[in-house]
Amino acid sequence: MLIKMSWLEDVQYLVGHSHPSTTQIYNLRAKRVTRNLVERISV
Repeated sequence: MLIKMSWLEDVQYLVGHSHPSTTQIYNLRAKRVTRNLVERISV
């Protein structure tokens, strides 16, 4: 697991989830961001 438990617990508290697995569902940090994807973002 790439996420430090303390980070997950902090986010869980901030969003009001009662269980860490609920917060984990929304974790997108495991996805790789490629240069191609970044270049497609309009700013």
